[in-house]
Amino acid sequence: MEQTTELPEAKLPGDRIVAKHRTIFSSLPMQIFMIHAVKKPLMMVAGLILDKLPEPTKANTWHPNSHTLIDIRDEFLTHLETDKSLADERIKIIRCAFNFVIILYDFDPPWRWMIDYVLQEALKKTWLPRGYEDTWSNKYTWWRE
Repeated sequence: MEQTTELPEAKLPGDRIVAKHRTIFSSLPMQIFMIHAVKKPLMMVAGLILDKLPEPTKANTWHPNSHTLIDIRDEFLTHLETDKSLADERIKIIRCAFNFVIILYDFDPPWRWMIDYVLQEALKKTWLPRGYEDTWSNKYTWWRE
């Protein structure tokens, strides 16, 4: 049973979540916390540590699924409009995250099994399309279809 809490209409700039979908994670204090205490340090770590790892390629990885992940990474990155509003540091963290997962997948069997499990289970479930009930996503100019 889905619970919906009636909340007043958003009055704050940037508070773009439809009232019926607002959760603790869409509150302004949580958004500020996520930006400054989570995302910003993660971007710094990506720049300091993950960016030092060699870029996984089909030539330096062995697993066929790693090669598929490399293809997905490369295709995904073509959708980012770098000349629009997406900062280079965000693109760097996205690339580093992809690379980290690919490297883990390629050399570490327990991680490979966990990633495979998540993918297999996701494919068994109902997965709603990108943009599901996002009333603001058409304003993002950095994503190119």
